Amino acid sequence: MFSLTATKPVLTKETLGKRTFWTGCIFGILAAIIFALFFHYSRKTIATTTNHLQFRYILPCEHNLLYDLFFAALSTSLGFCVTTIFWMLNRKRHPRRGHLKAFAISNAAATICVTMLCLSTLAYYLFPVMLQHIEGIKAWDNMMSHDYIILLLLIPACIFLSQWNMIRLSFRTKGWFWPILKSYLLVTVLLFLTFSSITLALFVALFV
Repeated sequence: MFSLTATKPVLTKETLGKRTFWTGCIFGILAAIIFALFFHYSRKTIATTTNHLQFRYILPCEHNLLYDLFFAALSTSLGFCVTTIFWMLNRKRHPRRGHLKAFAISNAAATICVTMLCLSTLAYYLFPVMLQHIEGIKAWDNMMSHDYIILLLLIPACIFLSQWNMIRLSFRTKGWFWPILKSYLLVTVLLFLTFSSITLALFVALFV
């Protein structure tokens, strides 16, 4: 019986091209770091602005850690989108499946754009509400850290799995999911430890 899976190339470094494979990994990690820096300084900017306007609200430690973890995972997921784009750029090796790779590239780029647009739109409408009174900040924090905690964890996971599905549609990926998942979790933990509020506070206490 004819199988569509049999027509897929096997996902290997040689299939992608060693240069393409490692370029995608390196640029994906760099993109994750850039996204993490952007999210970190955006949060600090909002906190500084509210502080100057005398609407300072200090988040509880566990809430801060939750948001740190969310943005670390989200940055890693967006970085994986960049990796997917680089892995799919070399379409000359398998021109018959070029349409799937083009779809994977457009899907990854659209995921990055839509995610950033959603965050910017949310901040645009939320920030004026936060500045009206401190209770608005408390209400938003309580809602996100209690009622929508599962949503904060599912968003990065769904982005990661959607990109993995694009790769799986283009290649035979037996044995690749767990190494990629471990790499994803490793980068997430490193970003979390690097940009965590506790880590930064400890660094300031020790060296400043």
